[in-house]
Amino acid sequence: MDYTRIRVESFLVVSFLVSGIIAAMHTPFAHAQVKSIKQVANQTDYQKHPNKDDIDFVLQKRVMWNYADGIFKPNAQLTQGQLLTSLVALMQLKEKVAVSQLPDGHWAKEVYEKANKVGILAGVTIDPNRPLTKEEAALIVNNAWKPYRGGIWPGVTNYQHLIARGILPKVWGQTPESPFLRSEGAQVFKFLYIEFNGMLGGNRIADQFHNSLRLSNGVLTGVVPNANGFRVEGLIYKIDGSTMYFKPGMTFKVKAIDVKHMLFSVFIPGKGESVTRYLYKELPKLTRINDLAD
Repeated sequence: MDYTRIRVESFLVVSFLVSGIIAAMHTPFAHAQVKSIKQVANQTDYQKHPNKDDIDFVLQKRVMWNYADGIFKPNAQLTQGQLLTSLVALMQLKEKVAVSQLPDGHWAKEVYEKANKVGILAGVTIDPNRPLTKEEAALIVNNAWKPYRGGIWPGVTNYQHLIARGILPKVWGQTPESPFLRSEGAQVFKFLYIEFNGMLGGNRIADQFHNSLRLSNGVLTGVVPNANGFRVEGLIYKIDGSTMYFKPGMTFKVKAIDVKHMLFSVFIPGKGESVTRYLYKELPKLTRINDLAD
């Protein structure tokens, strides 16, 4: 047997295959395949994590991001700068108020200035690279949500408030001083993203209702909007103790003198708390109060 010929032919076959593979790797399709394989590989650090769905959600909505090496690091401690970057993106903040603690050109300066404009930095020691405890993270989140929910409930810490609202689960052995992990950040941001966009939609529905109200010759009239994707609840409390409930699409008419006050609420289906709630208690004036923020 000519072993020399076999070795040469084998070498030529292998060389041909390698050349073909290298050539194929430069095609757009191959690049897409390599990129796809890379993305799948990069996701493996959270594929079996209990918060996988939350992480997928926030990455898809672009309110959290992978690291430069393409992995999420769910068990890494979230930093102050990362938390604020996500909140600013989620809340779509644009306006700024100067933050002198960060120099011009600092990567986080614009984020902090946008957060500062709406009061998110109240009580916060500015340090973008600071790994956060649960209480420190909760303070920032509650500052951000204060205009919408009126701050934390009496007698609880910031972290306990997130638990009480169902934003974070209570975990045995965890304290306010425990590290706040990126996987927990994904839980929080998913909740806030859904609630924030629910509030935007709920306010549009509430504005439709408000703009339909008319008071003429002592009679209050209005139209309850049909709200696809939302649940609308409203009622009129009358002086005599009776109530009139609203239904989507209905037109109502009532004597203003008979009305004690009126409430209009909007819910996301499946959520117990309303995302929008306005109280009218100065009738016959059509002044409304944001009953969630006050």
